[in-house]
Amino acid sequence: MDAPKGRLDVAAGEETSHILSGLTAQLPDRDPEETAEWIESLDALIAEQGTERAQYIMRSLLQRAGAR
Repeated sequence: MDAPKGRLDVAAGEETSHILSGLTAQLPDRDPEETAEWIESLDALIAEQGTERAQYIMRSLLQRAGAR
């Protein structure tokens, strides 16, 4: 699946999930390099500590962002 021109393909070699496309497809990525770094960190967290821990951290971050 090719990414639209100017958009970072964060799911390189993988199908883009409905969640990813639903949350980000309508927003421009103002810093694709930073986005790639965050995704790389998340992938490392999943590999080292599993999806349950990654989901907990993501929920905590979303809660924090909403509170701010």
